[in-house]
Amino acid sequence: PSPCTGTNPNPISQTCTPTCTWTCGSWSTCSSSGTQIRTCTSSPSPCTGTNPNPTSQTCTLEQEPTPACTWTCGSWGACSSSGTQIRTCTSSPSPCTGTNPNPISQTCTPEPTCDTGALGSCLSENCISIYGPGGSANCPEKCKIDDVYDDNCMTNECNVPYQNCITACHTSNPPCTLNEVYALLETLSS
Repeated sequence: PSPCTGTNPNPISQTCTPTCTWTCGSWSTCSSSGTQIRTCTSSPSPCTGTNPNPTSQTCTLEQEPTPACTWTCGSWGACSSSGTQIRTCTSSPSPCTGTNPNPISQTCTPEPTCDTGALGSCLSENCISIYGPGGSANCPEKCKIDDVYDDNCMTNECNVPYQNCITACHTSNPPCTLNEVYALLETLSS
C-alpha cells in the first residue's frame, strides 16, 4: 500500500551486451572459379548477433581481352627461277589476334643462269675439234683441284687456239663462269 515503509528488494538495472552493428568491405575481384568474397566487421566489441550480410557470392569472370599480334618477319629468300621470293613471319604473344599485314611473297628478278645447251653447242662445234675427243679432256682435267679449274694451269696446259676457243665460247654465253665452261668441256671431251 502507499504510503508504506521499506526498500525495494528488486534490481532496477542490469548489465547487458549490445547488438552488433556490421560493416562490410568491397567485393574482391572475381576468381577463376567464379566467386568473389568480402570481409565484414562488427562493432562495438563485444556485441551479440551474427552477420546478416553475405561474405561470398558467385560472379562472372571477365576474360582479359586477347592482345593484338606483333609481327616479326625474316629475311627474303633467294629469288626462284619463276621470279618469286618468300619469307616467314611470326606473331607474338601467343595467343593474339590479328592477321599479318606484311607480305610474305614478292616478285623478283632471278639471277641469270648459264645456258649449258648453247654453251655446249659452241664448245662441241668449235673447241673439241682443236684437240679431238679424248685429247682435249686432258687440258681441263689436269687443272682441276677440288672441282675448281685453275686459270694459270689452264693457260700453261692448253694450247693457244684451244684457249682462244674457250674464251670465245665463254664470252658469247653469259653468265656462264669459266668453271662451268671447263666442266662442260671436260664432259663433252671425255
